[in-house]
Amino acid sequence: MAGEASDARAGESNLLVCSKCLAALKPGAQFCAQCGQVVTPQAKRCKRRGIWFIYVAAVLGIFVAMQHQRRDVQPPRVTNAAEIATLDSMMSQRIDACSADLKKLSDQEEAAQANRDALAGSLPDIENFRNRLQTAIQRAGDEDRWPVKVAGRQFSKTQATIAIAKLEQYLSKANRSIRDCDRAISQDDAAIMSIQQIRDQLRSHQARIEAGFSAQEFDEIRNRATQLAEQASRSHQAISPPAQTQAVDLDSLLR
Repeated sequence: MAGEASDARAGESNLLVCSKCLAALKPGAQFCAQCGQVVTPQAKRCKRRGIWFIYVAAVLGIFVAMQHQRRDVQPPRVTNAAEIATLDSMMSQRIDACSADLKKLSDQEEAAQANRDALAGSLPDIENFRNRLQTAIQRAGDEDRWPVKVAGRQFSKTQATIAIAKLEQYLSKANRSIRDCDRAISQDDAAIMSIQQIRDQLRSHQARIEAGFSAQEFDEIRNRATQLAEQASRSHQAISPPAQTQAVDLDSLLR
């Protein structure tokens, strides 16, 4: 017996399709006019599955074609050698500027550290002598015994008062300068670390420059380089070197 044909419906219409040859069937037909297959209601489910398979296959085919077309569309590429050379030169200038800033900051930090060490080294002897002279002045005032002698130096009441004023002034100024140096050294350290990181990023971006990269990448590298250079400049300009206070010894201070 010949295979059975279905009277499955296509979509929402009343069109009947032969399950064997897919020829259109008239409503109420019992046989396919093309292949002679018998139309039976039992084959409807099978036919509907066949139509669904065809629909899914068509959708997948369209999706694959769109993906292939999308891959074929490439962003514009930068091939102008002059543009590439200009960007590379700009990156080198930014990197050199960072190196120059790092050198200035390093020298500035070194000078601040040397000044701090010299001031800190002069304080113990001067503080010790100031304390001893104050004690001698107190005793001389209580006993009315002038002049006083401290560490081989002799002072009248007027001379002792002047000496104490000089010592206090120097100690106050030196301690303030030490705090300023500590602040500047800390700021220098932070700025040096920041600019070193910026320079490393610039070098990394420069390494990406090559013929044929996209116009978007070209603009991104150029804009990022400008931003990093501005950030490095701000880091450097934000540092104000401390006022230099000359360290002196006790003999020079009491002259």
